[in-house]
Amino acid sequence: MSENHPFEDSDYDEEGGDYSGDGSSYEPTVNPPAGHPRKVLPKTAEQYLSYVKTLRKQFLASSPDAHHRDVLPIDLVEYLISRAPHLRPKTFINYRCGLLYWLGTLQETSETHHARLVLQVGVPKSGYKGPKPRSTSSLYSSRSSRPRTFERRRFNRLIAELTKRSAPTEDSYTRRRPSELMVWLHAGLASGLRPVEWATAKWLDREKGELLVKTAKRKTDVNALPVIAGLPPPPEMERIVQIDPNDRIWVEQHLANVRRHLLSGEPFESFYNNNRVYLWSVCRDLFGEGKPPFTLYMMRGQFAANRKRRGIPIGDVAASMGCAPRVSSTYYGKRQYGHSSVMPETQVEANTDAQAPAKPRFSFSRQPTKAGVGS
Repeated sequence: MSENHPFEDSDYDEEGGDYSGDGSSYEPTVNPPAGHPRKVLPKTAEQYLSYVKTLRKQFLASSPDAHHRDVLPIDLVEYLISRAPHLRPKTFINYRCGLLYWLGTLQETSETHHARLVLQVGVPKSGYKGPKPRSTSSLYSSRSSRPRTFERRRFNRLIAELTKRSAPTEDSYTRRRPSELMVWLHAGLASGLRPVEWATAKWLDREKGELLVKTAKRKTDVNALPVIAGLPPPPEMERIVQIDPNDRIWVEQHLANVRRHLLSGEPFESFYNNNRVYLWSVCRDLFGEGKPPFTLYMMRGQFAANRKRRGIPIGDVAASMGCAPRVSSTYYGKRQYGHSSVMPETQVEANTDAQAPAKPRFSFSRQPTKAGVGS
């Protein structure tokens, strides 16, 4: 059985809870981290400390002798650097940020100062896990190693499995989960929304298929650069996403599912996590162990590929997705990975005619002579 290693995949949700030290003499203090007075949300701080907790667990597992002494900050720093060839750049940066935040909560000593200095200037600039097997990346590489698209054949197989699990049974709860997930997958593929954006999405004009979405990707904290630190954060942005007529029923049903969940008093995050974990479970049952071939966020990448294949300009695709054209072009699905099933029938027929071999202009069959057929 393969192990889902939290240190190998930044998509994995780390264990919650503050870092307790487990006998270490380095306990967090009540002093805030030193440095630029940027606001760190409690959820972000909790995530940072969970990174440190994971690092410590992995360090202890790799070094049995460490159980007989205190784990020093430099131990975790050096262990993280030693794991660089096995980590994606973004994953490494996340754990590095977690360590830096944690070091800021400790009493300033020569040991904590040395560990912080190594993290700031001593990390390798290249040699990280690359986007393809046996390849490497630089620390700030913009290339992603995550799949953004998927084969339609495998998606249909997943939908068939969810349909089977949604069959009427005595337990309504058992069939509700696969039904909700199936609707979310179709709605995400039709709209390209980030999962969190469904919490506030609503119809602007149902008949025209105009979905009003509050863009989630925006900077809300103070700017780090001193020259722009005094500028206010950008205002909240909204965008209109055009939904195809055949897909509006999926979006309508998903909005109803989200609304029903929120009216029950539960946060949207629990609705998202329930569907995310269930999708992971179904993929493991259907496609075997290993990294699941589908995520809720992947619907966004396939949406981009489908729109590009239909010939929609990059600028319009980016506007629908709530991101810059460069991001839509670089990070999300490329045109050649778009599904042919989403193209208009007239366009499919035109492409088919264009790919068909041209008919010969001349006939090479025997022609009658001037004297007639019998000559």
